[in-house]
Amino acid sequence: MSSIIATGSCHQSSRLEIYWEETRLVLTANVHGLRSEEVMVQIRDRRVFLMIGESHECYGTSFEMPQNVNLNKAKTFIYNGVLTVTMPKLKQQPKKNIRAPVVSDAHGSRSRFFC
Repeated sequence: MSSIIATGSCHQSSRLEIYWEETRLVLTANVHGLRSEEVMVQIRDRRVFLMIGESHECYGTSFEMPQNVNLNKAKTFIYNGVLTVTMPKLKQQPKKNIRAPVVSDAHGSRSRFFC
């Protein structure tokens, strides 16, 4: 199941969408008619920067990514005029119960917190 997080445009002909799929976050942009050399994706400081340029003009935008995506495993490709950037969700670690040790005083008796 996917849910759209954001839509917009960073270029007169490039529609952007960011949405969740079951195991990943997906960013798509229409880059029809542009060469791959005219499209740049950069990931830095939890932000995805998208630059779409034509021979003498360049348009850009950036999006802050949520903490639960793995930016180190992002994949980018262009197919049929659509740029797609995918970032897998981080696996949630099961919550652990943390046990604090009981501290004894120098005489071996337990400290009292309540009277």
